[in-house]
Amino acid sequence: MSNEETTHIKVILLCGSGVGTSQLLKSRIKNIYPELEILDAFSIYDISESFLKSHGVDYILSTVPVEGFSVPTIEVSPFLNKDDRNKINEMINDYRERYISSFKTVGPSLEDVIPEEHIETHVKAGSRNEAIQKSVEMLVNSKHVNAQYGTDIMKHLDKFGPYMVIGPNIALLHSNFENVNVPVSMSITHFEDGIDFGHGRFDPVKVVITLATSQPQIHLNALGQLSQIIMDEDARAELMKGEKAVIRQLIKKASQSEESV
Repeated sequence: MSNEETTHIKVILLCGSGVGTSQLLKSRIKNIYPELEILDAFSIYDISESFLKSHGVDYILSTVPVEGFSVPTIEVSPFLNKDDRNKINEMINDYRERYISSFKTVGPSLEDVIPEEHIETHVKAGSRNEAIQKSVEMLVNSKHVNAQYGTDIMKHLDKFGPYMVIGPNIALLHSNFENVNVPVSMSITHFEDGIDFGHGRFDPVKVVITLATSQPQIHLNALGQLSQIIMDEDARAELMKGEKAVIRQLIKKASQSEESV
């Protein structure tokens, strides 16, 4: 699916003639559901399976009973009453869940991209930039990124502020593709005393996760598994303690989970 398809669900509207009730339905949907990309309104006699496939149609909304197409069909009234809207809301939610599920197996697991040598705990640093250097150093030593990678992260933070601080006491460092030598790699650095990144709510940063990826989307599986740790209150508390063996167990457990994203 393209980026456009993540925000626009392609639908066609059907009725007996293509000029009556489906046009009324089209007007109603445009006002209520901007996320639906309506290709057009048609008569049921003008649509074929080949048309649906060639135009990438996700759903059919029809004011008359329709059978025989591979594309899911939802029968609604032209006036789009509450029951009809519930059907469409369920359709949109189902589409989003299927989109999310399509990324669950993209790329390696969190355990694959954070080996033992990419975890350091109880590290000390006197400044944000020193913390960034020490966090990126593991990936530099593995030759997964060039030394410039850390410098680029600092430049981004100087320019745009502490947007890489993603939650209480946690930062996710990342930069552009050009200084990355592998498809995807990550590291975790625990700072014993915490580091001031200039974030009004989430400082001090105690855990820095460094992400390096050279290919779009290949990191999504590992990042989804990481989010499980960050979003779980108990797991996050264990992460903050900086016990390496415990962190490795958290990574292993998240990597084996079916719910990656």
